[in-house]
Amino acid sequence: MASNFSTNLKIELINQGEQAGQWGNTTNTNLGTAIEEAIVGYGNPNFTSDADLTLTLTNANSTQVARNLVLNVTSVTLSATRSLIVPNIEKPYVVQNNTTGGQSILVKTSGGAGVTIPNGKSAIVYVDGTNVVSQITHIPDLTLATALPVASGGTGAATLTANNVLLGNGTSAVQEVAPGTSGNLLTSDGTTWTSAAAPDPVPSGTAMLFAQTAAPTGWTKSTAHDNKALRVVSGTASSGGSVDFTTAFASGLSAGGTALTTSQLPAHYHNSGPSFFPSDSANFLYSYDTVSSTGRFVVTNSGSSTLSPRTSTVGSGSTHDHTLPSFEVSYVDVIIATKD
Repeated sequence: MASNFSTNLKIELINQGEQAGQWGNTTNTNLGTAIEEAIVGYGNPNFTSDADLTLTLTNANSTQVARNLVLNVTSVTLSATRSLIVPNIEKPYVVQNNTTGGQSILVKTSGGAGVTIPNGKSAIVYVDGTNVVSQITHIPDLTLATALPVASGGTGAATLTANNVLLGNGTSAVQEVAPGTSGNLLTSDGTTWTSAAAPDPVPSGTAMLFAQTAAPTGWTKSTAHDNKALRVVSGTASSGGSVDFTTAFASGLSAGGTALTTSQLPAHYHNSGPSFFPSDSANFLYSYDTVSSTGRFVVTNSGSSTLSPRTSTVGSGSTHDHTLPSFEVSYVDVIIATKD
């Protein structure tokens, strides 16, 4: 009669009177292969395609991947979460997700829900004959006597104050920084971190313009300057001038009562009217009257008669006005305030 095999680990069970002379070989394989794989074995199931992978156990006590305690799962590049389907038996597994592609794997039986293991993580699970379940569901509270030391990945502290920030402290227990005053920032002094008030981004004494009547909180309104315009300079900032803004830009500016004088006129000539020449020009003398204020030509005949043609008077000598366009420019009032 042929041998039977155990349900879970497929250990070969020799029937009574069977395998004469071979019993030792079968027993050695059971112990050195089947049972050893189940207790300390390290198997390497591999997703050879971007699809689910099913592990099976057959009636043989020779080496089988699904019998190992640890399953180091590898793969081709996976594009989504894939299932690692294990035999529906009763058995613990330590599953390591070392697949390529950054995807999780779902360890399950063919009909169960299973346990999801993120990429790069490991989990201890158990197949209960129906489903795959997690083997760790509770971690006991740590007390002072059982606080996990820093060297083992812990904080070295039994308790941590709520809302405090933790600071590394070498191999010693972590340090804590309390929040402090509302609005504080975590500030570095080049060596460690402290909770400190946020620095004011505007230095004290800074002067700025504000389009409002009162200075904002933390500022003082300056009264040194009033009713002045602003001037942009590339050198030292200063002030000057003597005419107020509203006076300089008042409406209706004009210049009146101006009368032009001779010296203000451009140089020019006036024709003296129609030509006047006697028919007997030989009996007349012509001269320019430099004495008379009229600036006329004097024609003198043998009888000493004077003929004085000239233009009529032009102009009244009255005054006139010059009216300038309105200078009432639109403006927005601002104040100068200094930082306290």
